[in-house]
Amino acid sequence: KGIQEVDLDVYKKESIDLLSKRAKYLVKSDHSMKEPSSPHLGHDIVSAKLGAGVINNQFYSTAGFRLGFHSFYDIDTGYTPMSQIVVLDTNLNWNMVTGDFYMPDVTFISVGAYSPMTKIFKPISWKVDFAAEYKDFKNGRKFTPYFNGAIGATFKFFDTGYVWLLADLNLSFSKGYRNVAGLGLGTNGGVSYSFKWGKIIGEGYYRNYLLDGFGHETGVSGAYVFPVTQNNALTFKLERKMSWDIYSTDISLGWKIYF
Repeated sequence: KGIQEVDLDVYKKESIDLLSKRAKYLVKSDHSMKEPSSPHLGHDIVSAKLGAGVINNQFYSTAGFRLGFHSFYDIDTGYTPMSQIVVLDTNLNWNMVTGDFYMPDVTFISVGAYSPMTKIFKPISWKVDFAAEYKDFKNGRKFTPYFNGAIGATFKFFDTGYVWLLADLNLSFSKGYRNVAGLGLGTNGGVSYSFKWGKIIGEGYYRNYLLDGFGHETGVSGAYVFPVTQNNALTFKLERKMSWDIYSTDISLGWKIYF
């Protein structure tokens, strides 16, 4: 028999009728699709933090505030996984040994998206930071504003695991540098895995500074975030840094409240 032309409207109607009849049998498919988390289940956008820790064998207590919104170190429920928008995140530490107050770091804005690659889509992972921190130099500890940009790739494993590798560019300003400014080139990578009882994150970086005699810095960190409630979380973090051959180790436990 020859091929007969079928009117498109008739084809659509008959196809819908056929699918409707099949639906009446209520045949259950073996294929299942994980539904995205509802936004109303996520934490609120403003947060405050209380905690304590020990850095280089000196105990300290800390208090922090973040105006918004979500970071890689927050529980992803209700948010797009591996996305970050941080606005005005600052901390104030009190050294229990010396009695001094100091601000270890402040993030003015940080935006990033680590979208995983698939067979079809090849998105670029990226992150941009404008922040400042106290950094160790050979001539002392100096306040250092910086701009950091990074691009790379992220891959997904299991259902909620991610691993990424990025190249970054860091432009910072401090009296600790020979020429006041430092231009750093390097790489950073990490792994994140979420499960029923929280989230585990590990990160590392290496950077060389071209404008400062190829001084370099490295760091590794690991953290576990435990969601107590929707708007309460505990974070345990271990961080090891090296800046211009000066090492520091920071172990901390913090309680974050969202409101």
